[in-house]
Amino acid sequence: MKIIYFGTDVFYECFKYLVNSEHEIVALYTYHNENEYIREDKVAALAKNNNIPIRYNKMTLDEAQTLFSSNDCDLFFSAEYDSKIPIPDTKNFRGINIHNSLLPEGKGYFPIEMRIYKGYDYGGVTIHQLTDNFDEGAIVMQKKFQIAHSENDRNIYNKCHYAALELTKVMMSSFDSYWNNAQPQQGLGSYWSKPALTELTIDRNFTVAAAKHTYRAFGRLCFVKNNNLVQKVALITDLEDNTHNDCFIMPLKDGAVKVLAQK
Repeated sequence: MKIIYFGTDVFYECFKYLVNSEHEIVALYTYHNENEYIREDKVAALAKNNNIPIRYNKMTLDEAQTLFSSNDCDLFFSAEYDSKIPIPDTKNFRGINIHNSLLPEGKGYFPIEMRIYKGYDYGGVTIHQLTDNFDEGAIVMQKKFQIAHSENDRNIYNKCHYAALELTKVMMSSFDSYWNNAQPQQGLGSYWSKPALTELTIDRNFTVAAAKHTYRAFGRLCFVKNNNLVQKVALITDLEDNTHNDCFIMPLKDGAVKVLAQK
C-alpha cells in the first residue's frame, strides 16, 4: 500500500513498523510541539534516513483529492496529528486514525489526561476510520488495558503507544478485511475538553491529594501559583523526596508538597 502518515513521536513505533514493512510511505506530515513528549524529532529523523518527504504544511482538500484520484495514495494513517485531515470525495478513499481512548467514550484532544483526572481505572486505544467529523468514524479495532493508581499521564501514553503498535500490526496483516468489517460507533459517547487554566493552576486552596492528582493527570501542563508568582510545573512530589535540589515548598490547604519548576 502507498501510505501517507500524519503524526508525531507519540506513536513512533507504529511509524517505524510501517517504514520497515512492505508498504511504501509516500510522505510524513507532522508538526512541531514544544511539549517534551509530543515531539516530531524521531519520526522526522527516521523519515529523513529513509528518503521519505517531510511536510510541515497542512494538506489541502484538492491535494487529497488528487492523491486518491490518481492512485498515488491508498491510505491516510493518522496517529497524534494536530489538524483536521481533508477527506476527499472518492470511492477509493481509506483513512484511519489512532485515538487514545475507547470510543465513543473520550472523544477530544486530551483523552489520556482526562481519563486519569476523572479517576478511571482502565483505558485503551481505538483505530477508527477517518471522517469529516473528529473521532466519529467506524471502529476498526480496539484494545483495553488497566490503569494503576501509581501510573501517570506519561505511563499511559506509553501503554497506548504499544497497544497501538500491536493493533497496527494485526490490522495491516489483513487490512481490507478489518476495514470492511469496521463497526459504527454506538451511542453519543462523551467528549472530554481540556480543563480551564484555573483548574490546572495549583494554589494554596488545593489539598495535597488534589494537587498530586492534578499533576498525575496533566504533568507538565500544570502550573503553581504561590504568592502571586505563577510557574509551570516540572515535578510535584512529597516533602520527604530529596531527589531534586531545586525544589521549593508549596504550602497547601492541608499540608505542603515540593515543586520543581520548569526552566
